[in-house]
Formats: sequence, structure tokens, C-alpha cells
Amino acid sequence: MRSHEERVAAVRQRIIEAEHQKKLHHSQIITACSAAACLILIITLSVLMPGVISQITTDNYTGFASTASIFSSSESIGYIIIGVLSFLLGVCVTILCFRLSRSQQNNKKEENSNAGNH
Repeated sequence: MRSHEERVAAVRQRIIEAEHQKKLHHSQIITACSAAACLILIITLSVLMPGVISQITTDNYTGFASTASIFSSSESIGYIIIGVLSFLLGVCVTILCFRLSRSQQNNKKEENSNAGNH
């Protein structure tokens, strides 16, 4: 049977774990909402972009109005594709940088623990 101190320590540990899970869940919700908001913004701007481009005078530029039609015959779809690809590239670079940072932190922790053992 556990002593009073062991039970108090176990309860504190469960409270810490519950708070950690709550923070993790909150972080995941914020990440998902941020990603959704970014995609909505990209799609909205992509749909509005052909109208903005058509208002710009293209006297000095030939073929400027068909810039986004590289990927599709429709300008709107072209801007949507370019925006989504840019977003995905940003996400991939962010994930890569985050993983490299975490890897460096883990290496430093291992070096410190190995140095402390010797």
C-alpha cells in the first residue's frame, strides 16, 4: 500500500499529465485553425487576383494577364494552384526547420548527459 506522500505525488503527476494533454490539444486546435484560415485566405485572394490583374494596365508587358494560366486555362484556377503550392512549400520548410531545431536540441541534451556521466 502506498504512503500518503506517494499518493500525493501520484495525484500531482496525473494533474501535470492532464495539463500537458490539455495544452497539446489546444495547440493542435490552433494549428488546424491557422492552417484552415491560411488556405481560405489563399483561395480568396486567388479568386480575386484575376480581377485585380485585369485593372492593371499592361501596355509595357506582353502576356502579363495570362501569368497564372501556366497551370490551367482559367486564371482563377492558376492562382489557386500557385497559392496552394506556395502554402505547401511554406509548411514543408517550417516542418523541416522545426525538426532540425528539435534534432539539435536532442543532440545537445545527449552530449550534456554523456558529459555528466563521465
